[in-house]
Amino acid sequence: TVRRRQRSDGSLSEQVNWTSFAVLAYRAAGYPASSSPVRRAASWLAGQQNRDGGFNFAGRGGPSGIDDTSAPVQALAAAGRRGSGAVARAVAFLRGQQNGDGGFPLNRGGGSNAQSAAWAAQALVAAGRSPAAVRRGGRSPLDYLRSLIAPDGSVRYSRTSGQTPVWVTAQALTALAGKAFPLGPVRRARAGGATGAAAAAPPGAGAAARAKGGGAHGAGAGAGARQAPPGLVRAAAIAGLAAGYLLD
Repeated sequence: TVRRRQRSDGSLSEQVNWTSFAVLAYRAAGYPASSSPVRRAASWLAGQQNRDGGFNFAGRGGPSGIDDTSAPVQALAAAGRRGSGAVARAVAFLRGQQNGDGGFPLNRGGGSNAQSAAWAAQALVAAGRSPAAVRRGGRSPLDYLRSLIAPDGSVRYSRTSGQTPVWVTAQALTALAGKAFPLGPVRRARAGGATGAAAAAPPGAGAAARAKGGGAHGAGAGAGARQAPPGLVRAAAIAGLAAGYLLD
C-alpha cells in the first residue's frame, strides 16, 4: 500500500511527515537503506529542509516545528544519512529549541511537553547524540520526562496536564529506553512453528540476517542486568496493559 502511494518524486502526498513515516515503515518492514523506495523518499525529505535546519509538517517554506523535525531526522538516519549535513543542521535546530526545564515545546517559544521532549530525544538518539548530554539549565530531556512520572506510573503530558496518559506514557518510554524509530521487523511464526529473527527475514536480507537470533528477553536479561527505577516499571506496566488492550 505504501509503495503504491509513493509518488515518482519519492514523497507520499508531498508531505514531510507522511514521507518520514513511510521511510520508517519501509525500514521496519526490512527494506534496506539502499533500496529504491527508501533512497527516493530520503532524497525528497532532505530537499524539504528549511534554512533554519528544521522541517515543517507539509514541506519546505512552512514554519519549522520540533515534532515536525524529529520525524525526518529519524527517517533520514534510518535511510543511512545519519552523518549527513541535513541531519546535523536539524539537530542544531532542535538543540536551539530546548527549554530551561530540559524539555522541548511543540512549537517555538511554547512550554515543554512530554511528547515533544520524547520525540526530540528519539531524534537525538537516531542522529548518534546522547539525549542525556543535551542540557539546558542543567537538565536533559530525559530528566524532564522522569520528572513527569506520576505516582500511578503514567507520564503526564506536561506540568499542568495529564491528557492522553496511555499515548504519552508509551512515547516517553521509548525515549527513556534510548530507542529511536524504526522498530525492527515483526517476528512471525513459520508454518512449522519456527519463530524469531530467522522467521522474519526482511526483503533483501542475507543468510546472516536470517540466522541472527537473540535471547528470550534481549541482552539485558542476564543476572547482572541493571534494574529499572520503580517509576519506569510502573510506567512500562501501564503502557504494556494499554498495548494489550489495543491489540486484543
